[in-house]
Amino acid sequence: MNLMGLNTVSIFMKESVAQLSGYESQLKDFYDELSQNRMNTIKIMKDPFLDIVTPDSNLTQEIQDLKSKAIRLDTLQNNSLAKITIVRNRVSLALLNANDIISNLNFLIISTERSMWKPEESPLFKARPSEYDQSVFLLIGTAISRAAMVMRYYLKTGWSAISIALLLFILITSWLWLNMHRIKKLPNKDEILSEVFFLRSNRIIIGSLMVFFTYLPFLLGDPPMAILHICDLLRTGMLCIMLYPYFTKQAKKWWIIFCVLWLYFLIDDLFPDSAFSERWILFIAGVIFMVLCIQIIRSSKSIFVKIPQSPAAKLLLLFCFAQIVLSLIFNLTGRVTLTKMLSVSAVQCLMLGITLKALITMVLESIYLQSEAYKESRFAEYINYHTLEQKYRKFLWVIAGLIWFIGLTRSWSIYNLAVMMVTMFFEKHRTLGGHTFTFGSIAVFVGVIWISIIVSKSINFFFGRESNSPVKRNNMASMMLLIRLAIWALGFIIAVTAAGIPMSKITIMLGALSVGIGFGLQNIANNLVSGIILAFERPIQVGDQIEIGGKSGKVKEIGVRSSKLATGDGSDLIIPNGDLLSQHLTNWTMQNLHKSVSFVIGIDYSSDIMTVRRIILDTLEKSDKILKTPAPGILLDAFADTALSIKITVWVPDLSSAGSTRSQIMIDVYNALSAAGIKHPFPPYGIISNHDS
Repeated sequence: MNLMGLNTVSIFMKESVAQLSGYESQLKDFYDELSQNRMNTIKIMKDPFLDIVTPDSNLTQEIQDLKSKAIRLDTLQNNSLAKITIVRNRVSLALLNANDIISNLNFLIISTERSMWKPEESPLFKARPSEYDQSVFLLIGTAISRAAMVMRYYLKTGWSAISIALLLFILITSWLWLNMHRIKKLPNKDEILSEVFFLRSNRIIIGSLMVFFTYLPFLLGDPPMAILHICDLLRTGMLCIMLYPYFTKQAKKWWIIFCVLWLYFLIDDLFPDSAFSERWILFIAGVIFMVLCIQIIRSSKSIFVKIPQSPAAKLLLLFCFAQIVLSLIFNLTGRVTLTKMLSVSAVQCLMLGITLKALITMVLESIYLQSEAYKESRFAEYINYHTLEQKYRKFLWVIAGLIWFIGLTRSWSIYNLAVMMVTMFFEKHRTLGGHTFTFGSIAVFVGVIWISIIVSKSINFFFGRESNSPVKRNNMASMMLLIRLAIWALGFIIAVTAAGIPMSKITIMLGALSVGIGFGLQNIANNLVSGIILAFERPIQVGDQIEIGGKSGKVKEIGVRSSKLATGDGSDLIIPNGDLLSQHLTNWTMQNLHKSVSFVIGIDYSSDIMTVRRIILDTLEKSDKILKTPAPGILLDAFADTALSIKITVWVPDLSSAGSTRSQIMIDVYNALSAAGIKHPFPPYGIISNHDS
């Protein structure tokens, strides 16, 4: 049996061990529960009250019946315990044998991995058909039958993971259909859909199936290679439907050749043994794939139409080319295991790279469709596709690189080794000074803190939205600040607990932090505490019009350390929270939005003041832009050199319109006084001319 077959059997045996361990645990629970019930039955049988002689014959008969039933129950429980003990022994023996088989398989796997670097068979040009027991056609039939058997087994045992995968498929498909249905109702639907290549209406199901067969192997845990290849085959079928229309004419020929080679290498990887003709087919297929890689690398034209080519394509082709060259060398020297491993890895790496390229494009298109379908929604503003597209692309490429690396380790049969090395790296205890830690605990701590920050920002974005009105107050801002602080605190506590950090060390860290605050972080601590005070006392809210330190504007955001003020000239002023509490602050909108405005107008000394007052009052009463209560104020302000100065004060209901209302009232008063013949004097100006004598 080759390395792939040994790994497949090892996976099945590990699953059998897990099932046997579950059976053993259940039998133990049954045995303990039944033993406790038997003890209770024995207590009832030995109860002295059952031996009391009573004159009531009916009661005596009932007691005798109870004793008889207790004896029969005790006998039945004893027999059941004996049967459970026998079953437990058999399960324990089977578990022991299974663990022994796994140990032997691990030894065989290690031996095969070590021996594969040595010639296992004759060199290709010296090999003879008589050295092999089976033909390639017989191996193909055996491989397909074994793959079908493995598939049937996983359909029975892995139904929970498959159910989750199907549920995700339904959710993804429904989400894409809803977005597409909404976009089709938009007037600019043609312009929107012109940017979409894969997720058009007639390909949503195909795209969802492609995604389904991509994440299904990860939900199955560590499935055998047969399951992986079946998922690869189905996923590649979907990929062909999606990609083929976007290939150039020459690229379509290359793609057909590559798919045929890929399919053969996948079937060959399932062969339990090698055959004479199989080695020659591997060699010829490897040469064809090598020539194909050279042609694509040397080609200066893109292989896609409309779809941009990835900058990593050349590098990936070079890596696949190197693998196929090594596989040809190993085939010539008789190292069959390495030949299969590297040849399959070469085609798989290239196919997986193309698949991930298509998946990244599909994910970006789905985000784009969501953004366009609900363009006016808060969520569309949050994902902000057009602004954050490059960030999404970089993040997806990192995830794709990780998936590609996992696929490479599985192709090289070092996946379990890689997982073990990563686990050891994160779980190994390290000492720094007198403290012991692991990188796993640090990763958990940082991860939980990062998630709490993301959640805090998301909640603040969705529920702490700024008001579009220049004066409307947002009472949610202070509550959002408290919620954000609570999320940070809860995230810190969860991170400390999940990372396993002792509270004594946290106390030491807080003590050191207090010393730092005492020396150099006083202002920061002051602003943080001031932010908490602002959240509880709420002297200002988002949307308030305030004045502080000679600056005025609308409160745009109340943060933990500082707050943001939108000034009248369009700039944003960042004010530390400590200044909001320590300085004199004027809040124009704390109680209401009313504001008083005043202006001074001059009239001639010959004018009748009472008549002027009545005209102004009548004009103000006709205006619907000012409040009737408080009543307007009309006062003689000063005796100027050339005119009597009359000060007029009115209240406007909305301070956002105070300037325009004041201007309109001044115009109305001026026109009314002018219509009544009231003169508005101005200072006399004389022209003085100096002449040289």
